[in-house]
Amino acid sequence: MSFLKRLVVTMLTILVITTGVAGCAQQSTSKTNSDHATIVLIVNHKQVAKKHVVVVKKETIIKALRSKFKVKTTKGFITSINGHTQNTKKNKYWMYKVNGKTASKGADATTIHKGDKVAFTLNAQK
Repeated sequence: MSFLKRLVVTMLTILVITTGVAGCAQQSTSKTNSDHATIVLIVNHKQVAKKHVVVVKKETIIKALRSKFKVKTTKGFITSINGHTQNTKKNKYWMYKVNGKTASKGADATTIHKGDKVAFTLNAQK
C-alpha cells in the first residue's frame, strides 16, 4: 500500500473514532441530566447536603428522599432527615419547596419530576 493510501486510511479511521466517541459522550451527558432531580437539605439557613436522585415515573418526593437520606416520619409528617430533627418547642419544622415554590401537599402526595430541584428546610417558623 502506498504512503498516500495509508495516510488517507489512517486519517479516516481517526475521524470515525473521534466522531463516535464524541457522539457517545454527548448522549450520555444529556441522558444523565434529564433523568435526575436534585434534593437539598437546608438547616438553619445553611445547605448541609445535596443529592441527585434518579427519577422514576410516578414516584413521590418522600420515596425519592428516602432513597438518598435517612428519614423519620410521624403521622405522615417528616420529623427527621439525616439526624436533623424538628423541635416543636422552638417551632422548627421540616418544610419543602419544589423549584422554588412552597409545596401545597405533603411529600407523600407530591410526584417528583425530571429536572426538579427539591429543597427541604429546617428553620424556625414564624
